[in-house]
Amino acid sequence: MKTCLFLLLMVCPMLVVCGQSNTVTLSQDGGSNIGNVNQNGEANWATIDQNGNQNWMKAMQTSNGNRLDMNQHGTNHYGDIGQDGNGNRMIVGQYGNGNRVELNQGGNDNRLELTQDGSGNMANVMQFGEGNVLTGINGDAALQIGSGNELNVMQTGGQTAHIYQNGTGNHIYINQTN
Repeated sequence: MKTCLFLLLMVCPMLVVCGQSNTVTLSQDGGSNIGNVNQNGEANWATIDQNGNQNWMKAMQTSNGNRLDMNQHGTNHYGDIGQDGNGNRMIVGQYGNGNRVELNQGGNDNRLELTQDGSGNMANVMQFGEGNVLTGINGDAALQIGSGNELNVMQTGGQTAHIYQNGTGNHIYINQTN
């Protein structure tokens, strides 16, 4: 089994993990949090928790059996998350104001659970493959609560989207193709 791990703890912590059966946990407290996680291999797992303001996270997982849990608490969050492969699951929660997230899944049987709470929420979701599902955490509808909500969804293959928006300025754009 080939395993690579790079850890840089400065203003921009970065974790690069290569190989099989990898686990990454990144937790940051305070302001101006930046995280970058790159996993390559099978059966990867990443858990990310950022607290404070100005949180930014970029993560990419490739191959099969990957799962990512991401929570950002505070204001002005940004997430750019990608998964490529079969059987992936992504759980994303952003809480506070100014939330924006870009989520991409490729492959088969992917599941995405999304919750945004606060104001100024925007999510761009792209799912490619078969059996893709967009829901909220615990299987409820994907949530955007507050004002200024916008959700853009593009799904290709067998897919389902359960969405709930509450507040003012809500927009949903869904493009589903087989």
